Amino acid sequence: MKDASSPIAYGYADTLAVYFNQSPLFQVDTSTDIPEDQDPDLTAAQARMRPRVVLAFHQKRDSLRLSGLLVSGEELTGRPAVLDAPVGQGHVVLFAIRPFWRWETQGSFALVFNTILNWNDLGVQWPAAPKPTARPVAAPSDGP
Repeated sequence: MKDASSPIAYGYADTLAVYFNQSPLFQVDTSTDIPEDQDPDLTAAQARMRPRVVLAFHQKRDSLRLSGLLVSGEELTGRPAVLDAPVGQGHVVLFAIRPFWRWETQGSFALVFNTILNWNDLGVQWPAAPKPTARPVAAPSDGP
């Protein structure tokens, strides 16, 4: 569990066995560098729009497979499995895993139920955005 304070993760321990099969893989931009001349209000808005990684695949390739086959497991390591992204006044929750799969993934059902039941409180204990670091803006060139 990457962010146990999220309402989506209520009732779960630190680790969780999930089912993954040919689903999209997500990646969150964690960079904090911004141009020096960028408007601070825009920077604050970007920080509020940063998605929250609720569940991530294990960091070690050898710890990813519980049963079955695993090909190219290194592509999964550390990647987000459940994302909560703020959009406007609401949230979009993205699952790279299959929380409902032929009644065999009962352990992950509550991820979806928690999302539905806590739809109005998904922003609770939202993690603070990392402090941005300014980088110099390149001067425009005079031509070739």
